[in-house]
Amino acid sequence: MATFEVIDIFRVSFMPDPYVVGRADGGFAVGESVEVKKPDGRVCTGVVKGFDFHQPSPDRFSVIFSESIWRHLEIGDVIASVR
Repeated sequence: MATFEVIDIFRVSFMPDPYVVGRADGGFAVGESVEVKKPDGRVCTGVVKGFDFHQPSPDRFSVIFSESIWRHLEIGDVIASVR
């Protein structure tokens, strides 16, 4: 199972979905199913929609997730692949 720890969330005016910046452990693919488990017990599911090729630093990646995921994200959340 791959995981992605959320470091920051960047809304940009020219895109409907924000860039989510974080650290990945393992690999993700566009279209892959993912989930985030919230402290209150909710589980939000969605998909990876895309990647940005510009890395803010060598250990950070910018990923675009479906709205069903990013609407519920907070810094420190961990997104996991569903396999």
